[in-house]
Amino acid sequence: MKFREGTGLLNGDMQEHIRIFELLIQHSPDVIWMMDPNMRTLFMSPSVERHLGYTVDEYLAIDHEKRLPARSYELLQSIIKEQVAPVFLGERSLPEDPIQFEMLHRHKNGNLVWGEITLSFLHDEAGKVKWIMGITRDIDARKRAQDEVLKSRARIQSIINESSDWIWELDVNDCFTFSNNAVEQILGLSADAILGKRPYDFAYEKTAEQQLAHFFNLKQAAMPLMNFKVTVQHINGTLKHLDVKADPYFNEDSTLQGYRGICRDITSGKAKSRNIELLEKTHSSLIANDDFAWIKLDPDFEILEWNKGAIEMFGFSRSETQVGEGLSKIFPPPQLRLLKKNFSNPENLSG
Repeated sequence: MKFREGTGLLNGDMQEHIRIFELLIQHSPDVIWMMDPNMRTLFMSPSVERHLGYTVDEYLAIDHEKRLPARSYELLQSIIKEQVAPVFLGERSLPEDPIQFEMLHRHKNGNLVWGEITLSFLHDEAGKVKWIMGITRDIDARKRAQDEVLKSRARIQSIINESSDWIWELDVNDCFTFSNNAVEQILGLSADAILGKRPYDFAYEKTAEQQLAHFFNLKQAAMPLMNFKVTVQHINGTLKHLDVKADPYFNEDSTLQGYRGICRDITSGKAKSRNIELLEKTHSSLIANDDFAWIKLDPDFEILEWNKGAIEMFGFSRSETQVGEGLSKIFPPPQLRLLKKNFSNPENLSG
């Protein structure tokens, strides 16, 4: 871009300022361009080659419609019609702020790249709008990084929503600010329905006081919740036992803002544990009962357990039955063979 120089037209200071301005344009990473009211390009800076791979002459030789993909071309035409043309025609006053938008451009290598467009109007000494100046900034890397972040967030959100564990967030007042859909299986309520409510609104009343006191102690020290067991009540009245893990989160001033955590439903596990505990108690009770002979055999019919009832019934101590073939001391050979035959084939025990 050249500005006219000549004696009497530009003084030395002005010429120096223009040279500096030309250098800025020539070396700017942004593409700077000017158009007249008919959208004819009057000037374009050489940085278009860095941005789109074309020299200035190559790019200006391409029709506007071919410079852009269809959706970008439609967007540009809409902006010209609704925001640019009315200013040139005097139907609308100059906007206070530049017109700014983002769109895709065609690179010489065939790729589509993002550019941020900023449009400003230039007027002559009489104040009449004569030109439009544009700046196209390369934002392709930023836009693609943003797209990756959005995709990553979408993947994480999908994982959270599909998780069978209840994932949630509390604010500093212990109110739910987020919940995934797993809460429906635990409480019978939708994720939206619990927002603004507190965890202890759903606590089982017989254990609520103790669990709440424990939580407040941890919260006061801004400690994480680890191996924190709670019992809550489903809206149908059933109890759910949960294993809670949560971490506190803070603002930039290190002030506690709330907790983010996950609850795993361990109700079935607790039921199994109770059943195992009951079986163990039953087993211990039977072994200790003198009225029953409790005998446990391994697959080779060696005696593993022999309680007091068995001692009373058969007259052999536990140590005596575990030396040699203990059963042969108790049963005659024909009965022992029949016993082994029956226990070796469970079908013989039916009926």
